[in-house]
Amino acid sequence: MKIKGATYEEIAAGGGGILNSAKKLQTLSEDELFERSLKRVQEIIRSGTGAVEIKSGYGLTVKKKKKKKKKKKKKKKKKINR
Repeated sequence: MKIKGATYEEIAAGGGGILNSAKKLQTLSEDELFERSLKRVQEIIRSGTGAVEIKSGYGLTVKKKKKKKKKKKKKKKKKINR
């Protein structure tokens, strides 16, 4: 929606935005979050993208931020297949 010119308020009113994303992330298990992220990273690599930004603030709680940091470390340890 943002790319089409919608304001952040319009996006939120339509059920999107950061708070919606945060709610969805909070329902995922650590393993499910990792697997979904891994698929996206593999797709990014195949498309030739050279950098990825990871947003840690979406957790909105200390517990959720720790979960995301742990997932990030796990990704670094696991070999990402192209």
